[in-house]
Amino acid sequence: MPTWHSSYMGVSPLSTSVQVHIANGQHIKCSTGISSSVWSMQGYEFQSDMKIIPLQHYGLVVGMDWLESCSPMYVHWAFKWMQFQYNGVEITLQ
Repeated sequence: MPTWHSSYMGVSPLSTSVQVHIANGQHIKCSTGISSSVWSMQGYEFQSDMKIIPLQHYGLVVGMDWLESCSPMYVHWAFKWMQFQYNGVEITLQ
C-alpha cells in the first residue's frame, strides 16, 4: 500500500472544485488538495499534486493524470505489474 509524507498543513483549497468519478459510479466533489506531495510505493518515491476525496477503503488512488505523466507505460494485466520510466529510472510496480 502506498504511503505519503504530507501532513494536513499542506492541504489547501483548489482554485476550482472538480467532480471525481469513482468506481461505484458516484461523483464526489473535490475542493482541496496537496501540491507537490511526496509519496512512496514499493520503495520508490514519487512527487505529485494530490486531490483529497473521502474514500473508506483506500489510502491513495492514482488517477489518470498520474498514469499519463508516466507514459509510456507497459502493463501486464494478467501478472498485475506496470513498468515505466520515472526521473530516468526504470520502475516496475506489482
